[in-house]
Amino acid sequence: YDVTFLDYNNEELGTKKVNYNVAPTYTGDPSTPTREDSTDTYIYEFSGWKNQQTETTGLAAVKGDQTYVAQYTHHKKWFNIRFVDYNGTTLQTGPVLRNTMPTPPANPTRESDAQYDYSFKAWSPTIVAATENATYTATYNMALRSYTVRFLNYDGTVLQTETLDYGTTPSYKGETPTYADESKEFIGWDDVMRSVNCNKDYTAQYTTKTYTITVTSAGNGSVAGGGVYSHGSVATLTATPEEGFAFDRWNDDNTDNPRSLTVTATATYTATFVSDETGDY
Repeated sequence: YDVTFLDYNNEELGTKKVNYNVAPTYTGDPSTPTREDSTDTYIYEFSGWKNQQTETTGLAAVKGDQTYVAQYTHHKKWFNIRFVDYNGTTLQTGPVLRNTMPTPPANPTRESDAQYDYSFKAWSPTIVAATENATYTATYNMALRSYTVRFLNYDGTVLQTETLDYGTTPSYKGETPTYADESKEFIGWDDVMRSVNCNKDYTAQYTTKTYTITVTSAGNGSVAGGGVYSHGSVATLTATPEEGFAFDRWNDDNTDNPRSLTVTATATYTATFVSDETGDY
């Protein structure tokens, strides 16, 4: 009987005579049929023969004239391989031949943010030979950043310097800052202590000192001029005797009345009065 072998497109590959009940063999050249893809998209592999009359696969014993058609399996020849950065930005994309290792782009860099410095670590997942479309994403090592925090006096003098990791709250550990003279006192820093996220300077703040001047009378007269005064300001104290009395002196033996003094500390001044009949005034 005549046994005919056809390719997938019905092109005849060969015909031979085969005796009844004998299984045919294909003896064409090449010995295994091949199929090319005009679009260069797929790879075809010969998988066997199919009987055109019975729709069965495999070469069976001949019972009459038979026609067999070559069968193929196919899979993609090229795959699209993408390399993207951590944020999804495409760094490289293109076709890669099946079972070929993709070549990644140069290691990308990632700009530091307030918290971390970054260095390239690896592609994820691990790069393997192309068998399907794939996307590889850049991953990075993260190093916690540190910052310099300085505490400055009003004139720019550095009182303390420390290097702190991101997120650490600074604290001043030195002695209480002082002003060049005694006219001002330290009241704090120019900003609230916050978690570190950049280099930062804190500058000492001062306010003019104030003092309380207390003026009292030992009796037989009244006084005025007490109150709260700024450092270096002038307080004027007066003592007014009752009728029949005269001002004598202040408790520090000063006899000025009225009395002007420059305030540099909290103080108490007491006026004493004497009878004007004694003449001791």
